[in-house]
Amino acid sequence: MDDIPFVDSLEDQHFVKATKFIELNTSSFPQNQLLSFYGLYKQATVGPCTTNIPGILHPQARAKWYAWNKLHQLDKSSAKLEYVKLLDELQPDWDSSRGSAWVSVSRPKRQEEDECIDEEEEHLLTTNIKDSWLEGVRHELRSGKYTNQLNKLDKSGLGIIHWAADRGDASVLRCILQTPGINVNLPDIAGQTALHYACSCDNYDCVKLLLMFNADRGLGDENGTTCIEVALCEKIRELLKDDE
Repeated sequence: MDDIPFVDSLEDQHFVKATKFIELNTSSFPQNQLLSFYGLYKQATVGPCTTNIPGILHPQARAKWYAWNKLHQLDKSSAKLEYVKLLDELQPDWDSSRGSAWVSVSRPKRQEEDECIDEEEEHLLTTNIKDSWLEGVRHELRSGKYTNQLNKLDKSGLGIIHWAADRGDASVLRCILQTPGINVNLPDIAGQTALHYACSCDNYDCVKLLLMFNADRGLGDENGTTCIEVALCEKIRELLKDDE
């Protein structure tokens, strides 16, 4: 990874430590998770992706480009927090040295923010999707609070269906797809559908599920790139071809 400019803040210290952990333990994570870390890392250290999409003959470079480009609405500070949060979710015990200091600094602050949450804040449904908490997702969808928000994009430029496909939990994605009114082909701010996300993250079960719910594999994003062009996994590529 590139060198990270050092800023003596708690946020930066956690981020730097997390990147070092990933760098030393890449073999512990599957490709789709490493792509997520890569995208967050580039967004946190460089900012929005401004490079051209690599050619189709360079599938790994294209996958990295997509992982980074889809985060272009996320500011650097938020990307650092998301990077550490993702590592916390995947390996909760990765940094035992944080201990109570992490709780005392971060958790109370988040509680205060939740008390004055507004419509620009991430809603609980999205949080539950990111955490792969199926019962929480079901509860929020049944509440009826999100009837008019199912196909809206959040401040990151994604809909709930994109977050579900990106996280790769097929049970959560199925719950969302079974919700009346959901648009299976909803484009994000860059024109990418949930099928683009599932393909680029090697989430085979999610790809199969989206196709079952009539996701359009022929749709291109704002650059005209289709789902099969972002799929690294040959198994997924074959599935998309078989569906033609």
